[in-house]
Amino acid sequence: MLVLRLMEQPEDIALDPASTADAIEILTKIDGLYTKAWNQLLLYVTLLFVVIGVFVPVVQQWFHRRSLRDDEDRLRASLDESLKESMSEARATIAAAVDERIAALG
Repeated sequence: MLVLRLMEQPEDIALDPASTADAIEILTKIDGLYTKAWNQLLLYVTLLFVVIGVFVPVVQQWFHRRSLRDDEDRLRASLDESLKESMSEARATIAAAVDERIAALG
């Protein structure tokens, strides 16, 4: 309505300086509110991207390395056990062969 009235009779409308100051103050407060809300939204979105983009891969890499280290330790233990069994079998075979040769010579 005010716009229509301004278009019809702009010379008849007088703005009260007190109401203009109040309106400017209200607009300033609203602008501050929206600016603060927008800045907080940007901060939270940025923090979310940092958490997702940096911390999650770091934690994932840590778990992966830990898992690989555990697998490596199990594999080493298995290889050590297998090597010990092979060594004892080889010693037994060599001892039996030596005993046979000694028996054949003597």
